[in-house]
Amino acid sequence: MYLYGIVLKESQRLNEARKIFIDVLNLFPCFWSAWLELSRLIQAEDIKSIIYEFKDHWMKNFFFSSFYLEKY
Repeated sequence: MYLYGIVLKESQRLNEARKIFIDVLNLFPCFWSAWLELSRLIQAEDIKSIIYEFKDHWMKNFFFSSFYLEKY
């Protein structure tokens, strides 16, 4: 699934890639590479809309910290 998300991203099918990365992260929340790919696909204003698509896991907090440090 992760590789499929990479292919979608490279094919400029960004919304589909974002959905795939979210699905991957709900299955494997400690997959940091998928978090990084997802952070490249979303903007700061989109983060509030996708926050509820993730299951509760402590990696989500690391992602949001990293995302905000990178964007701001």
